Amino acid sequence: MPGEIVVHEYGDPSAPPLVLLHGLTDAGTTFPDAVERWEPFWHIYSPDLRGHGESPRFAEDEMHSVIDIMLKDVTDFLLSFPTPPVAVTHSLGGHMAIRALDEHPNLLRGLVLEDPWLARFHSVPLERKFAADTIAFLTTMETEDGMNLEIERAREYNWTETEIFAWAACKINVDRHMIPHSVSPKMNWKKMFNRFQIPVVMVKPESGPISLGPTIEDITNPNVKTWELPNVGHTVRRDDEEAYHAIVDPFLEELRGLHIS
Repeated sequence: MPGEIVVHEYGDPSAPPLVLLHGLTDAGTTFPDAVERWEPFWHIYSPDLRGHGESPRFAEDEMHSVIDIMLKDVTDFLLSFPTPPVAVTHSLGGHMAIRALDEHPNLLRGLVLEDPWLARFHSVPLERKFAADTIAFLTTMETEDGMNLEIERAREYNWTETEIFAWAACKINVDRHMIPHSVSPKMNWKKMFNRFQIPVVMVKPESGPISLGPTIEDITNPNVKTWELPNVGHTVRRDDEEAYHAIVDPFLEELRGLHIS
C-alpha cells in the first residue's frame, strides 16, 4: 500500500470494499464489534494511520506536517482501489475522509462520519493542554495498573468487552511525539460539506467539543444526512451501539445493493 501503512483486512474478498478509518490514538483494530457485524457482507480494509498501530512512526523532520502526511497516506490508499469504496470513519478518520473527498469528489461511493474531528483550538495554550493531557493518558496506559484503571472507567460507559480491550491494547503503539503536532488546520468545513456529491451520513452527539464544525442548519446539501444523538459522547458507536447501527447499517446495506464491480 502507498506510504507503507499497515492495513488489516477482514471479510469476503469478493465482496464490495469497505474502508474503516479510526480516530487519534486508536488503530485499525479498534472496530471489533462493527467488523463482526459487517464482515459477512463486505471486504473490510482497516488501516493503522501513520503513527498508530503497526504503521511507521513520523521522522523528526516530518513533525511539522503530521496531518498533511496522514492525509496523503489516506488519499493514496483510497485512490488505489479499482472502484470507489465506501468509508466508515471516526474522529480523525472523518477529518481525513472529508478532506480527501473534497480534493477527489469521486473518491468514495458513500461516507459515514462518526463525530468527525473538525475542531480547531482557539489558542496555543489550549493546543498544548490537549497534547499534554493526551500524552499523560497514553503514559498511564503503559502500566498495568494504569491500563486496568482506564478499562474500569470504560466499563462505566457500558462499552462491550471486545471494544474495551481493542481500544486499550492499541494505546501502547501510539507515536507520542506526533501528538503536539496533531492539530486541525483551519478549514472551511461548511463549504466542504455542501460540495459533497455522494451520500453521506453523519452521526454525532447533541453537544461536544470535537465536531465544532458546521451545524445542521449550515448543511444545505441534500446528500448529507445528520443525526445528533442524546446521551452519547465522542465515541457514539461504543456509547450507544444500538442507536448507531440503526442509522448506519441500513445506509451501508443500500450502498452494498448499489455496488457494481
